[in-house]
Amino acid sequence: METGQAPLVKTAAHVSKQVVYNNKERFTASLIVAGWDKQVGGQVYVVPINGMLIRKGVHISGSGSIYAMGYIDATYRPNMTRDECMEMAKTG
Repeated sequence: METGQAPLVKTAAHVSKQVVYNNKERFTASLIVAGWDKQVGGQVYVVPINGMLIRKGVHISGSGSIYAMGYIDATYRPNMTRDECMEMAKTG
């Protein structure tokens, strides 16, 4: 149904979950669905190859992720301001 508004992040995550679950024999990687909406704010969802849906505060995956996770562990904290997030992204 058309609402004239952007979909909620959770809605996009659920659609992604259905796509992954319906094609789980074909996929060899998980998905990260992240975004911001007026209802909830910033959100990160992980859809592993088995089609589950997991909400996380932060998620890193893939080649080199062990190094990125070290940086995130040292600098990320919940409820950071936009400016703090931008600074973290620039210095990482």
